[in-house]
Amino acid sequence: MIEPKNNEYQNFGLLPALDIINAINDAILNFEMENSKIILIGSSYGGYIANMVEKIAPGLVNAIIDNSSWSSPNMKYLIGRELNNTEFRQQLSSNIIMDLYVKSPWTLTKGLPNTLSKSRIQIRSFDPDQLSQMINQGGGQCLYVFYHYINDNIAPAKDKLEMILLLQQHNKDKITCRILKNKNDIDGVLIKSLEHGLGMSMVELFKKHFPSIKDQIKNQHRTLKTQYLCDDLIYLFNNSTLPVTVTIQSRSNKVSV
Repeated sequence: MIEPKNNEYQNFGLLPALDIINAINDAILNFEMENSKIILIGSSYGGYIANMVEKIAPGLVNAIIDNSSWSSPNMKYLIGRELNNTEFRQQLSSNIIMDLYVKSPWTLTKGLPNTLSKSRIQIRSFDPDQLSQMINQGGGQCLYVFYHYINDNIAPAKDKLEMILLLQQHNKDKITCRILKNKNDIDGVLIKSLEHGLGMSMVELFKKHFPSIKDQIKNQHRTLKTQYLCDDLIYLFNNSTLPVTVTIQSRSNKVSV
């Protein structure tokens, strides 16, 4: 098992997004960035976290450039050991194969404090219900740039396309989307392969889209308090505090997650 430093664990999405929100809020507070335009760019997991920032704190960022991200958690990185889905595999010799998993507290066993319940998956997802809740709270107003290969074997395109289409219904004029279909889409400059991530340089991706993005960015409303109703939990985020305050409630009792 691969064990991260400082007794950390694979939270997948929620805590990393809160870290980014806190970092942005701290920069705004301490470096006179109140009127600055903020663009998040990420590939794969990085793009997913950028989208999570918009979900938790609508209006904080002005644009998201997303290359091949998930629209829901990849179970391999949360409960891969229980699913027998290896995160890393190394052939040590002709008859020895070593399987490695990143430390994770999550389990499918029901009724435990660390059960990976439906609610804990939903808050990390962009399914139609969660996306509708985000939009109704002011989310999805930023500029979006999406790249995705239709047969991506790590970040399924079907769910991602559903997410993009829902965003387009709400905010069509602010979304640029390129879905790659075959080798003819490889230009050797920006798109170098059809493997997950497209062999793409984040620097080149930013340089390609920044000129048009900066001309389209406008001031937008920032939602300081959001809440998401999941299966049996309600997640409440107060983005007016530093750090962000998160409260998780069941129907009648607060719970620790």
